[in-house]
Amino acid sequence: KAEDTFFVGSKLTEIIANHISSQRHGVWESHDYALLGIINKIARIICGNYSADHWDDIIGYAKLGKDLHKGDDKSDGENNNN
Repeated sequence: KAEDTFFVGSKLTEIIANHISSQRHGVWESHDYALLGIINKIARIICGNYSADHWDDIIGYAKLGKDLHKGDDKSDGENNNN
């Protein structure tokens, strides 16, 4: 049901938004939006039936987010574990 998916997605989004708000003063970076795509897919996996597309989409969002984060982060992102 869409209602269940939206509920789970909103709770996961809330966690990330609260962290960004407290740690980065609410400043979202481009790679953060990839996380929203991943959250949507996680919510759909939890609340729905199996779909390979959800898993494949997570891989795609993760790759895009990784590439964007590397560009957003001016430090050595490969050695940054935080």
